[in-house]
Amino acid sequence: MNERRGIELLLRKGREHALAQPVAIVHTKIRPIVARTRIIVPEPFTYAEILAEQETNPGLSVTDLAMLRIGRELPPENRGFYAQMVREFVMPS
Repeated sequence: MNERRGIELLLRKGREHALAQPVAIVHTKIRPIVARTRIIVPEPFTYAEILAEQETNPGLSVTDLAMLRIGRELPPENRGFYAQMVREFVMPS
């Protein structure tokens, strides 16, 4: 699979001018007919920030690092594919 698609392509094309603003929408069913929708807006990030993280974590792609930023903001039950990675990976401060 080509890793240079999606968020990585957009950030790479924008270079230092691109700022990624992740947004996550979490839908929680409270009761059969009552639901709650929460919109989570984590801090924006740049391609340079992701590349700096990748230097210390060369096994992770730019996409993985971007998704980790979003995943750590989500409730554990909504992290899907990235659940284990979010538990194991400590983001730099």
